[in-house]
This record gives sequence, structure tokens and C-alpha cells, in this order.
Amino acid sequence: SRIFTVVRSTDTIWIRDYGPRYIYEGNCRSVVDHTYNRPRPNDNAFNQYFSGWIGHGYYELPLTHGGGNYHVNSIANSAATRLINNENPQYTEEEIWQIWNEYQNVDTEFHTPFPTSVDYTQHIDMWMEIIGDQVIIISDWPSHSGSTQDTICDGAAAWYLGQGWTVHRTPAYTDGWTHYTFTNMVLCNDLVLLPKYSSISSSWSNDALAVVQAAMPDKTIVQ
Repeated sequence: SRIFTVVRSTDTIWIRDYGPRYIYEGNCRSVVDHTYNRPRPNDNAFNQYFSGWIGHGYYELPLTHGGGNYHVNSIANSAATRLINNENPQYTEEEIWQIWNEYQNVDTEFHTPFPTSVDYTQHIDMWMEIIGDQVIIISDWPSHSGSTQDTICDGAAAWYLGQGWTVHRTPAYTDGWTHYTFTNMVLCNDLVLLPKYSSISSSWSNDALAVVQAAMPDKTIVQ
């Protein structure tokens, strides 16, 4: 009874990368939109349409990016890779930080992106997931120790630990151009949809499941 279906033509299924980001203005919800970093006009137009359909305020911040390169908690911490810098060369990193702060009241931490040979998207959701206000899951690379991606993840894990966060680590694996990630999960209320891969050893999926179950014991984890 709380679900409403919106039928709208889009270009792709990747709504988490172009879909609405929400803020509160007092007790009212409003949408903060960005220019989608893909040439997909129907996707990019969805948020303005949706905010009008549902009757919420709408603001468009002057940044081009994909929502998969952005994580946020409810106490004003956010994170992105410096892909955002490359996509918005007209701004300095400090100016990008200020834009997000002005529109969303957040303090953004910028991280080094993976090499495109490891992950073409360079999105942060491929190796990190914020699961609580100061709880985070970050990839680990047991079969690629010392690699660039391992160094990036270990450095991020150390930084968040230093900030007082609880850090969980799930395994990750790369083979050629394929990046097998377990952090790119979906959280919806008490449900977690976790990737599972049939093309690599089941031990990777089993290990990731154990970590996520331990990190979120009150949620239902579905692979």
C-alpha cells in the first residue's frame, strides 16, 4: 500500500547512477539532481520529472557525475573518487567540495580512483559501501596483494579507522577486464541484495556473505 509505480521511458536500467538524491528542508523532502555523466538524455531527465510528479522540491547542482561514484551517510559524511575532478575540470577539488556542501550539507572525502584497467567506471561503489553512520565495508584484495587497487583500499580503510569508523573488509578479485566486487550491493530497508558470481570459486561469494552477515546481523542478506 506504500508503493507507487512510475512509468517513464528511460535509456538504461542504471537508476542508482542517475536517480534522485534527497535532502530535507525542514521536514520536507527535496531532490538534488546532477547532470548524468553519460549521453542518455531520458535518464538524465528522469529526476526533474519525478520531483514534479511526486510534488517535491528540485535543485540541480552544477556537477556532472554518476551517482555510483558517491556515498553518503545520515550525519553529513560523503565520499567519492577523484573521477569527479576529471569530469568537472572547470572546478578545483575545493570548489567541488563546496558545491556538495552548499547543496547537501556534507563533508566529502575524495579518494584515488582505481586504474581503468581494473575498473572502467572508477566509481566508489565498486569498492566501498557505507552501511551505517560510521560503519563501512571496503574491498580487500587477497589475490592481488600490493596492487594499486589493494593500496587504495588499504589506505581508505586505515583512514576511516583513524576517524573512528568500524571497517569491514570483503574480498575482491579481478581477471582481465572483469572486476568481481561484493561491495556494489543494494540496501533497501531491512533487505540487502549481495552479488554472487558463478564464474569464480564459490569461496569468494561465501567469504563475502559471511562478512556482510556479520556486519549487518539485523538484515536479511540475499545473494
